[in-house]
Parts: sequence; structure tokens; C-alpha cells
Amino acid sequence: MEMGVYALYQSGYAKLFTEAAEHSSESIFNVEFVSNPTGLGHSIDIVMRQYNSAAPLKNFVDSYWMKDGKPREESAYADSPDYEDLDPRFAQTIVYPGSVWMGETVKTDNTNVRFTNKQTGFIYKKYTVYTEQVPSDEEYRLVSNCSPINIMLLRYADVLLMYAEAKNELGEMTEEVWNRTVKAIRQRAGFTSSAALAYPGNDPAEASPSDPLRTPDRVCGRRDLLQRSAALARGRNGHEQSEHLYLRRNTHRYAEFQQGTRLLVAGSGSRDRDCPLAAPPTTRAGKTTDKSRQTMKYIHGTIRLLAGIMTTAIFFVWLVKKRTVRSSRFRTSNRPPRRTTKSSHWSSNRRIR
Repeated sequence: MEMGVYALYQSGYAKLFTEAAEHSSESIFNVEFVSNPTGLGHSIDIVMRQYNSAAPLKNFVDSYWMKDGKPREESAYADSPDYEDLDPRFAQTIVYPGSVWMGETVKTDNTNVRFTNKQTGFIYKKYTVYTEQVPSDEEYRLVSNCSPINIMLLRYADVLLMYAEAKNELGEMTEEVWNRTVKAIRQRAGFTSSAALAYPGNDPAEASPSDPLRTPDRVCGRRDLLQRSAALARGRNGHEQSEHLYLRRNTHRYAEFQQGTRLLVAGSGSRDRDCPLAAPPTTRAGKTTDKSRQTMKYIHGTIRLLAGIMTTAIFFVWLVKKRTVRSSRFRTSNRPPRRTTKSSHWSSNRRIR
């Protein structure tokens, strides 16, 4: 932070996750992708557009706070419709019913022509080439391993929030620290309400950056490393994420994020994207239970056992059949030659003549 090498990207929060902002002043560590030659890109575009297999869950959408920096039940905008007056990052991150994406108004019955939202009704915008505009033919034809946008694993906003959390845990959160970290990140994201930007005071619960900045930031690989390191630094058996909808511990158990829980900041809430492979297992109700996990393990184990039994049975049937055939051939080969009668011998010779 003191080196002055990195800074928050100020040309738009949504633009930060596009090809135009690659290698910006905020990017510290990222994975490089290109669309040409084919095969050196990623597949986020086709996944979001055609399969919707990494879709946001409804309870994640509901976890967004309001534009005054408060949870809905405590906000002056508590009575606002579902998708209005939310954290400015919401509309820049989520494609939701009634919004416009790829030149179409998003419907709830999965009848859009250029894309599908069949899984949950929502789609992620980040790291895709698609916007509200109708995509070009080249963009619409992007297939697997052809998406060009670099994916950032560590950004300067992560560093700022980790610094803010450390100061808060030490009881050293001050207005200067707040303005340099949480306020700066919120302003860049588009917050304008004084309630969201003002320093909340010395109350640790109020001054904690673990508020609307906790939106999901699950990133393959590096993310868990940061969280585990932070947890070990605090002497905890597990790792907690202030910006996640879920808590993940080393026991691999997940619990739904509860409002008011103070958690460890391990990255920027302004980078609220999900990695498709990092989403926690859920039941139909959207909550993970040990019972459902054990049931699935039992089913998988039973299937493997039955498959093994069937394979063994097929092998023994084949072996018995093979031995039976060999035995019959052996008896035939040891049988004495059949005598030929004179008449048949005469007939055979006559035919030859």
C-alpha cells in the first residue's frame, strides 16, 4: 500500500472485469487468456449464455444490502421492490428478471432467444463479453476455451480490505483507515449515500468492513489459500469469509451466511464473482445438510457395490462357459475314429471317379 504501485481502477466497476481493463492499476495477479489461437481462452461466455450452469442462487441475490450501506431490514429502502435501491454492484454483477442483457429483456419463463436463465433465473455478468447491447456475430459464436478476458485472482481492493479487517481486529480502525479502504472501495463501486460512506465510529461491530462488502468472491485455487492463511493467522481451525454467502471450514461443511455475523475479510467485496467449481453443494431449499451429503455417499457406495458384483458375476459366467467349451473339445479330440462301411467307401470312391 505504501509503495504507490497499485490503485483502485476508477473507470467503472463493471468495466474492471472486461478486456479493456486488463493489466490495470488494480490487477496484482491474474490468469492470462486469449481467444486466438483457439483453445487458449476460458469458457465463461458460453457457460453463462448457453448453459447457465454457474448461476447465482436466489439466497445470494437476496444477500445484497441496500444503497445506503445497510441490510434491507435496517435500511430506509426496506420497502423497495426486490431489485431496486440495492448496492450499486448488484446490477453490475447480476442479470436479473426485468433487466436488459444481450439486447433482450430478461424473462422469468426461460423464453429469451440469445441466452438462457433456466437454472435459477439469474446470470453472472462478470468476465463475459456481453452487455446490454446486442452481441456481434463474433461474440455470439464464442465457444469453449475461446473467451479472452483475463481473470484476476488478486486485486488491490483485496489488499485494502484485508488491511481494514486487520486494523479492526486490533481495535485500530480509525476514520483515516476507513476512508482509505472501505469508503474508497464503496465510492468506486458507485455508492453516493452519505450513510454508506460516513465513518461509523469506534464501535467494532459498526466499523467492521464485513457488511455489504461480503458478497461472494469464490475464486478457484488462490482464494482458499488466502482464506486458510488468514484463518491460521487468527489461530482458528477453519477459514471464514466476510464477503461470502457461505462459510466454509476445513471440515468442508458449509453453512448459510447469517446477517450480523462478523467474519474475516479475505478479499474485496467489490469482486463478487463465483467460480463454477467452487459453489457449495445445496439441497432444493438452498441449504446444505449433513444428512443429504451422507445420503448421496450411501447411494454412490451402493451403486459402486452393485457394479462390482455384476462385473464379478459376468466374469464367472464367462469363465465357466469357456471351460465348458474347452472340455467338450477335449472329449471330441480323444474319441476313436468312426469306421467307414464298405458301401459308403465304395460310394465315396465312385463319386470321386
